[in-house]
Amino acid sequence: MLLRGTEAAATAGIGAFAFKLHQFISGPGKVLTTLEPKGTRHITLTAQRFAPGRDNVFLYPAHFCRECGQEYYPVVKKNGRWEPREIDAPIPQGGEATHGFLVPDDPEFDYRGLLEDLPDFWMEQRTTGPRLKHDYEHCVPMPLDVDASGADQPAPSGAPAGWWYIPGRMRFCLRCGFVHEAMGKALGSIRRLLSCR
Repeated sequence: MLLRGTEAAATAGIGAFAFKLHQFISGPGKVLTTLEPKGTRHITLTAQRFAPGRDNVFLYPAHFCRECGQEYYPVVKKNGRWEPREIDAPIPQGGEATHGFLVPDDPEFDYRGLLEDLPDFWMEQRTTGPRLKHDYEHCVPMPLDVDASGADQPAPSGAPAGWWYIPGRMRFCLRCGFVHEAMGKALGSIRRLLSCR
């Protein structure tokens, strides 16, 4: 709903809401979804680990960019598949390859995987041209395809990947480019649609 309102606002040239609605919605729990495509994924507010009747399909807590409402799913790679994790769970030193966020790809993202799509302060100027700073090399989002069970899948030949994996903590929004604060927990950087208990 939030992304549809944003799309309508962009088309009409006016704001769909008088304020950023997703910042004010609260409730008793979390939004949980499967990793299936929009329109077919299971969405629930009922706390459970797996989709009903499918004990191999996890439900992932959805978290949202505070600027545009884009959904993000905190994950950890275990036993060859991406499993849900709590957003405020500590990331071990050097754990960016296995602890991060999944975000479904969208052609309207500001980020398309190019060097110039990264935040300006991630770059340094060299005589040979711009280069990614060493400190950010492990932070670059990577294209990824996953199935409903969270297992990596090869992308169809020539087709874009269906997901992006953001290593480690949330640093910037792939949809709107908003840079999230480097300090503090990820919980302060992106907000859950529904409040914590």
